Amino acid sequence: MKISKRCLENAKQLRDAALRIVSRFGHEVLIGESNERDFHRCKEAKVNDLTILVSQPDRDRRLDVWQSQRGKVFSIAWDSQRPAYVLAFAADGWQNSLRRADSELTSSSIRSSSQLKKWLMDIETPGH
Repeated sequence: MKISKRCLENAKQLRDAALRIVSRFGHEVLIGESNERDFHRCKEAKVNDLTILVSQPDRDRRLDVWQSQRGKVFSIAWDSQRPAYVLAFAADGWQNSLRRADSELTSSSIRSSSQLKKWLMDIETPGH
C-alpha cells in the first residue's frame, strides 16, 4: 500500500502505541491451522473494542489491529533491514481509541506527581 510520508509517520506512531499496550498487557498465543505443524508465537492484547496482534514469524515483524464489528483496520510490517510498510490502514475512530488507551495506560503507570500526570494528559488531549 503506497502512502504519503505524513501517513507513514502516523502509522509508525500508531504502531508504537500498540506495541506499548501489547508489551504491558499482551499474552502469548499460537497462530496456525489445527491440521498444520507450522505454528508461530504471537502476542495479543485486547483493549476497548480493539484486538492487537504482534507476530514475529521469522525476521519480519507484523502488527495487526482489529476493531469489533469492522474487522481488520490496520496492518504494518517492518524489520531491522527495511523501513515500515503499511499493509492496511482504515480511517475512522479506531485510531483515537488506540491513542486514548495508550495515553491512559502511560498515565496510570507513571509513579510521579499529579501535576506531571495533568501535564501529560493535556499534551495528549487534542486542541491543547
